[in-house]
Amino acid sequence: MIDPNPDWTDGATIETDLCIVGAGVVGLSLAQAFLGAGLKVLVLEGGGWQPSVRGQDDLWAERAGMTNHALGFSRFRCFGGTGGYWAGLCPRPEPHDLDGTGGRPTWPVTLQELEPWFARAEALLAVPHPANDLTAWEKRIGSVPDLGATLRSVILPIAQRQDPARYWRKQFETDTEIRITLGSDVTEIEVDDDGHRVTALNVALQGGRRVRVQSRATVLAGGGIENARLLLLSDARLRGGIGNGYGQVGRVFMDHLYCYAGHLEPATEAMECGPHIVKQFSDLSPHPGAIVAYALSEQQIRDEGLNGAAAFFMHRAAFQLTPDYDGPGGEAVTHFAEILLKERYPDRGTAAMGGALLRYAPSVARLVLGHAAQVVRPQTRIALRMQIEASPRSESRVTLTAARDRLGRRRARIDWQIDPGDGRGAARLWRSLEAGVRDAGIGRLIGTPPGENGVWPASTTGGKHHMGTTRMSSDPSSGVVDREGRVHGIENLFIAGSSVFPTGSWANPTLTAVALALRLADRLAR
Repeated sequence: MIDPNPDWTDGATIETDLCIVGAGVVGLSLAQAFLGAGLKVLVLEGGGWQPSVRGQDDLWAERAGMTNHALGFSRFRCFGGTGGYWAGLCPRPEPHDLDGTGGRPTWPVTLQELEPWFARAEALLAVPHPANDLTAWEKRIGSVPDLGATLRSVILPIAQRQDPARYWRKQFETDTEIRITLGSDVTEIEVDDDGHRVTALNVALQGGRRVRVQSRATVLAGGGIENARLLLLSDARLRGGIGNGYGQVGRVFMDHLYCYAGHLEPATEAMECGPHIVKQFSDLSPHPGAIVAYALSEQQIRDEGLNGAAAFFMHRAAFQLTPDYDGPGGEAVTHFAEILLKERYPDRGTAAMGGALLRYAPSVARLVLGHAAQVVRPQTRIALRMQIEASPRSESRVTLTAARDRLGRRRARIDWQIDPGDGRGAARLWRSLEAGVRDAGIGRLIGTPPGENGVWPASTTGGKHHMGTTRMSSDPSSGVVDREGRVHGIENLFIAGSSVFPTGSWANPTLTAVALALRLADRLAR
């Protein structure tokens, strides 16, 4: 059942077999694995059916370091979480993403070990074919231009169920063993005197009520920031928070770097369309079921020790490739446009954005005119969009501040630090593309290599893929959870989601996070 307002009395103790914190894609993927299993499962979701301004404010955090999306825009507190705003891209990571290539951390699990759960995750999300089934995809979407030996095409399948919560809702509403409660905010995790076992979760409900939830096992599935934040907040018995004996909780925060790095001048009109050209990310559809990107060959990545990167050719309005669009005026215009389109909610930065509209009025006016001209007479270019792996760095981290949210929880601070060498992979890919499109007679790539000598385009920003803050490790001194997702030193506390990733690769994380959640479900069912 799904309960939007549980009728628990203040001070009550609720007992269940399994408690999952968070009803996003990962939490619900984990919960659905127990449908019909005969276990009592309780899912605690702090948001309601839809996001709200007040609920989004709970995610507000201080930010430092590299520019990243505001957390109220990249995360949504509601049933289904960010899954309701997800484009559905489901690439698989590749072997070099997990095996320590380039001196990066090695995952304590291999892709071969994870294969059964990748297949189950693809079936659960209705992915037409696995990303690595190139033959099947070529039959479906057509052939992709060959741009030379140093480059390869990579497939990003699109899940047919881009809003999984909507698909699973009826199943959860009729199941009597799984209970999903909305408006249920976990404020602290309690542990026993020895600090080796979770004894209860403290939960805040509507109307100021507080209850305790006791379960045989607890799984945190709140996302790459909230998972770490909750561990850090739970410091009543364990100094520094749960799972933080070696100071690893919150460290190695990762996201993907995104930027526009020039545009393609096609040699012929025929080169302006095809499976290698994306119409618009905002217009992605489950049909034909995938988009295509280019990446460096695996051998080149290994030989040169490069971080991962992928490049997409996509249609983009000409005015969106101007300095105005990437400047502060453009940021303000985009902020309010996204609010009008209900892609984000007003937040603590909205007032400052209103001031920017006035401060940069000439730039804003040019953008408004450019948009109007685009409606009357569309002018598009084939832009080059790049998605780049950020290498794991210990000083890139989530910590707590003195500021508190409406429930008295200390807010998070995100300090995202980019490795100076992360431009190497992106720049190397850009130069290979420049030569590839020229030699193949496709046209000319106009622009400059992003990240070269530490110089990034003005369009560079973080994505919405928060990873690494509770990462997997074989040794407790270098991570937070073991290879199965159990917090080191805590018998019955587990973590699911991309926060357990030791490295980020360039690939979108949802499919891998769901695969790991299904693997964890099998572990918990034993």
